[in-house]
Amino acid sequence: MTNYLLGSRIIQSILPTIIKENLDVAIFFGILSYVLFLINWLVTTDWIEKLHLFSGATCAIGGK
Repeated sequence: MTNYLLGSRIIQSILPTIIKENLDVAIFFGILSYVLFLINWLVTTDWIEKLHLFSGATCAIGGK
């Protein structure tokens, strides 16, 4: 628990003041950016390319 608190303090000391004061807004925009990127990737990428990507990832981790 102490390590978590120490890490939290270090992260808080690194963050700019504007993000510290508006952490919920920063988290919202971070999640929104991720979702929009994911939707864009699903819509614009060729499905065959996605199949090759998932197949390569499965082979890399040793899936059956």
